[in-house]
Formats: sequence, structure tokens, C-alpha cells
Amino acid sequence: MLIGVGPGCPSLIAGETYVGALIVSDSGELSELYRTGDGAWHWVSIGPPMGRRNPRVAVSDPSYVGVAMGYRAGFMNGLDGHLYEASASGNGHDWTWTDHGA
Repeated sequence: MLIGVGPGCPSLIAGETYVGALIVSDSGELSELYRTGDGAWHWVSIGPPMGRRNPRVAVSDPSYVGVAMGYRAGFMNGLDGHLYEASASGNGHDWTWTDHGA
């Protein structure tokens, strides 16, 4: 079950070749919902920041950014005061977490 952690809930970006949203589940895991060229929608589980399994790691909705060269990233705040970034490049859906600290 996907439930946003705050009033903003999903964060959406759309470009020439990509439409997608990031959503934080009630367990604190991040997921991507994106549309392919044929109009089909797909879910990708990105997981919690840095592989943590604390159900309350995320304390903010993700802020989703993208640039023309295919880089996409979602930023979210953690209970530990750290800023976490989940990023993917190109048309891929392999996400990497980065902890930017407090």
C-alpha cells in the first residue's frame, strides 16, 4: 500500500521522453511510477534510503528533479536530519542512494 508521508504526496516530473512520479510508502520506501512510450505505466521499488529498514526514515515527501540529459533524482529528509538523494541516469531505472549528511 502506498501512502504519502505528508500533504504533498507524490512528486512528478515530465519531459520530452519521460513522465514519472516518486512516492514514499507507509513503510518509508521510495517507489517510482513511470510511463513508457506505449502508454503503459510501471512501478519500480527503489527502497528506503541507504537500505535502511526503519519504517520512519523518511520525514518528507520526495522532491523530484530531472535534467535534459536523463539524470533524475529524488531528495527527501530523514528522521536523522540527513538529506537523502535517490538518483538514476538515462532511461534506466537502476537507482542509487546518496546520504548528503545533516
